[in-house]
Amino acid sequence: MKHGTGSFLWADGSSFKGSFFENKIEGKGKYHWSNGRKYSGEWSNNKMHGVGVYKWPDGKVYEGSFAVGEKEGYGEMISEGKRYSGNWKKNVPHGEGRVVLATGKEMFGEWIEGRRVRWRRPSKPLQNPHL
Repeated sequence: MKHGTGSFLWADGSSFKGSFFENKIEGKGKYHWSNGRKYSGEWSNNKMHGVGVYKWPDGKVYEGSFAVGEKEGYGEMISEGKRYSGNWKKNVPHGEGRVVLATGKEMFGEWIEGRRVRWRRPSKPLQNPHL
């Protein structure tokens, strides 16, 4: 039984180094998938849960909150020179957010279930203090 701090290597080449509790990943740790994805952060019951950083092999990075294995709450995604900072729900942008393009242009908007529904004027204050 895995319990306490340690590391584990799966048959597919994926690995974890961090905390276990009663045979489950629990607490803080780093997981490396065999396909090159990486996550470093908090875990609960074998799922990403809390704050962490998720990296893809193509350079995309998400840093923020997770709940039961999904992006949930406030987080920032950097992909192809573009940065989205804002609220997430079930792995997609949901609520208020800010986009900064590679050119430096900054835009504020609102998303519902991953789809942008409108742009907002930058002078209008957003409800999330992180933005």
